[in-house]
Amino acid sequence: MKTTLIRQSVFSLVCVWILGIMFTTSVRAEDGNVNVLKPDDYIQELEPYVEIQADGTLRLNENYQSLDLPNEFIQRVETSFSHMNELIKKGDMKVNQDLSISPRYPTTTLQATAMASSNKGCGQSGHKVYWWGYNIYLDCNETRTTYQSFKAGGGASVGLATLSRYIPTPPTQLASAIAGTIGGGFIGFGQMIKDEHKGNGVRIRFTGLGYAAIPSGIFPQ
Repeated sequence: MKTTLIRQSVFSLVCVWILGIMFTTSVRAEDGNVNVLKPDDYIQELEPYVEIQADGTLRLNENYQSLDLPNEFIQRVETSFSHMNELIKKGDMKVNQDLSISPRYPTTTLQATAMASSNKGCGQSGHKVYWWGYNIYLDCNETRTTYQSFKAGGGASVGLATLSRYIPTPPTQLASAIAGTIGGGFIGFGQMIKDEHKGNGVRIRFTGLGYAAIPSGIFPQ
């Protein structure tokens, strides 16, 4: 039991460190326009070149060099892959075909993927964990409750509690990440969620794992 707990703790800390060194670019609203999120799109550009090798480890297809991406970002990705591949070879984690991550030992930093469809047929709720961070899915009811909480300002405790179910970070840390990266703070974040809700809820992308997680995109389901 003690050995398992130690491995869980080490795995948790390594995952935070890996994602923390990969993604350091701040995300902010453009010119104060709370309807537009300026994400770090390097992930989206690079992901088609991320490959799973026969032994389950990750590598970048050499054709990624055709992309105009900063060398520093590529170096961080390759460094993170090196450490993640060590965990994969040890059997502590595996990467699925959709590049989501399944830990052998779920931790407070990296929980297993969990998804559920709304009983009212208006989207899904849950989360998926990937090599780059999280996709959080809120159905129509959760979306409405969440954006109302953030738009009300104050502590936005309901909205933070909703997100904290999927991102195992203390609400105060999550609040700092949102306030530090989103123009307009909580109110701006709530407006973005409302704007992207088209009837079936939203998908919120957080880049980084655990304490390294920052919001980097909001999309309709």
